Amino acid sequence: GKVAAVYTDGAGSGAAVLDVFADLEISSTLTVAGNVTMSADATVGDDLTLLSDAAVLGFGADTDVTLTHVADTGLLLNSTRQLQFFDASQRIAAVDATTMTIGATDEIDLAATLIDLNGNVDVSGTIVGASTIQGTTITATTAFVPDASDGAALGTASLEFSDLFLADGA
Repeated sequence: GKVAAVYTDGAGSGAAVLDVFADLEISSTLTVAGNVTMSADATVGDDLTLLSDAAVLGFGADTDVTLTHVADTGLLLNSTRQLQFFDASQRIAAVDATTMTIGATDEIDLAATLIDLNGNVDVSGTIVGASTIQGTTITATTAFVPDASDGAALGTASLEFSDLFLADGA
């Protein structure tokens, strides 16, 4: 039976059109100088390379989600789109031009020997530490309290404070 048909397009441009009616296997190199349009799935058995800098992969019927190659830098996800893991509640997204959000239903686990945060840290929940919290100055805006009555020491036998400053009414 007929596998494919080659003809020129009806627009008068002289461009060749190849219609494939069954599986087409190419065992060597296929070079196409123009566009390729497929109306079904495409399977690649090995590497897929986009040769141009700023190459764009578009997703969706109206290409509303794109992934763009940024030369010598990385990949850019368009606008405020998000990468989702497992479902929509597990995501990384740019909320706007200045804010990045990492969202999860329950927990985000950063596993590293050092986590470097540059900037202010705004915590709306409880900070629970299994080790030491250290800083140049630790400021309490309301109170600094132990977890129970007579439940914590101020200093240790070998790490004593040098000075204690109290307000006049203390």
